[in-house]
Amino acid sequence: GLQAKRLSVPLGALRGPPESALSGLMRAKGTCWLSSAPLHEHSWSFAGLTATLKQGNPWWAACSEQHIFLRAAYPGMQGIYDQVRAEAWDQEGGCGDRRQELVFIGGPGMVEEVLRAEIDACLLTEAEMEVFTEANHDVVAPFELSIGGVSMRMG
Repeated sequence: GLQAKRLSVPLGALRGPPESALSGLMRAKGTCWLSSAPLHEHSWSFAGLTATLKQGNPWWAACSEQHIFLRAAYPGMQGIYDQVRAEAWDQEGGCGDRRQELVFIGGPGMVEEVLRAEIDACLLTEAEMEVFTEANHDVVAPFELSIGGVSMRMG
């Protein structure tokens, strides 16, 4: 998972001098797994000086069997679930569909190796990941439903 506090360091460099780590970065977007909110996927978008990090749906792997059944019953969701299981599921590590999937678009001033090192430094260390995994292995996302402005949360 990404450590959100560590992510603020390279993001802060966006407003820094031209020699900063993210110099030359024009756009970035994707899905990330945050250690501070491990049950939901987050979408990250960056363009210019604007960056947003928005909580999305629960990771499929963080859902109970009942939650998956109810979520997959929504039109079109069973196909999405099947595709995620076939194409993006971690069978060996136990992470399921939780992952980092980020794309960076840079101009001539971007140095990929430096950018990669800055982003990699935001990841949990192996020791931190072991502690995190142990603390979160049985935790499931609550079932949330919103109909006509009325929200319900179970779990």
